[in-house]
Amino acid sequence: MLNFPQRPLSHHKECRVGILLVTIPAFVVTGCDPVIGIAGATFPVWQLCLIVGILASLSLRPLFVAVGMDDWMTPRPLVYSSLALVIAFLCWLTVWWRS
Repeated sequence: MLNFPQRPLSHHKECRVGILLVTIPAFVVTGCDPVIGIAGATFPVWQLCLIVGILASLSLRPLFVAVGMDDWMTPRPLVYSSLALVIAFLCWLTVWWRS
């Protein structure tokens, strides 16, 4: 059986404090999201922005293929997912930046 040195008890307390400092703001920030209602259900606006970004990046692909840029955009999954995120961030900033 291997004997690993045990960490002092003070390290465990520091670790717990660190975990609390990371998780508490996450719960506080989630309550600040603007919310939209669709058919009686409420959704965070970032989900709508992400869907808009994905659809916009998919609709831009035929343009990139026609222009010839698609051959140079490799690796394609990374490029198109990054493009979707950029469009989603721009959608968020232009529409809901004052919310």
